[in-house]
Amino acid sequence: MNTAGLSAALLIHLKDFSSFRRLKGVRAVAEGDIKVVVQHGWIALEGEVDWQYQKETVERLVRKLSGVLGIDNWLTLRPRVDAGDIQRSIEAALKRNAEVEADGIHVKVQGDVVILEGRVHFWRQRHVAERSGW
Repeated sequence: MNTAGLSAALLIHLKDFSSFRRLKGVRAVAEGDIKVVVQHGWIALEGEVDWQYQKETVERLVRKLSGVLGIDNWLTLRPRVDAGDIQRSIEAALKRNAEVEADGIHVKVQGDVVILEGRVHFWRQRHVAERSGW
């Protein structure tokens, strides 16, 4: 598939995806939130979305298209909460999760960056701790 064909297929697929999510009752990504650049089979996603699942879902959707060699996902999340509440919220999420020993993980918030420090015993626990920040 040539680049123009891939670009057209991607735009059609994104519109179908948006309609599907509205039917499922999930907030769709607004038109214009995402800029898609296609070059030699590589797709760059740029823009802002509200939620991490939107960023991941759009990438999964695009990855399934034939002719895609790779994806650069530069989508960012719009700020949604007060920085003062972030640390307490993440610590509470860690404590609620039985897979992670919350006392062993320390949360720091520096501007718009969240840093999780500590040790876990398994990679799965690391993944769970990272996801608690979203």
